[in-house]
Amino acid sequence: MDRFALDQQITGCRIFINDVALQDILSPIEAKLGVGGSGRYTWLPPDVALLPSQHLLGHPDPRSGMWGEDWAEWGFGNQKVAIGGCTCGDVGCNPLLVTIELSRGVVVWRDFFSRQSDKYHLGFTFQRKQYESQLRATSEP
Repeated sequence: MDRFALDQQITGCRIFINDVALQDILSPIEAKLGVGGSGRYTWLPPDVALLPSQHLLGHPDPRSGMWGEDWAEWGFGNQKVAIGGCTCGDVGCNPLLVTIELSRGVVVWRDFFSRQSDKYHLGFTFQRKQYESQLRATSEP
């Protein structure tokens, strides 16, 4: 199982997977794919990332502005959740999207997608109890 953590900051909640910042995981992959701004995204605001929001449980709220968009309407596929937005300030300019699947004991992130690539070949499986505890916490990873 992978380990999920959030680090709440003023600029957003940084995501860590297995104690590595998501942007550090993405940067070399995106550089190889030719994605501009490799690994640089604005991260989810705390009110979108943390409970009671259901965003990181795969249920974006349309009242969350661009973070809660129905990305299928944009042509990005069904069941996509924005976990990163373009650094220009417009989430939809270059969103980082993922499919989040829940089951009784696990949370799966798969099918990473950005406006520039769908070839990330990334997937993570988190123990649901540990994952949800991070959605309640504001501590360092």
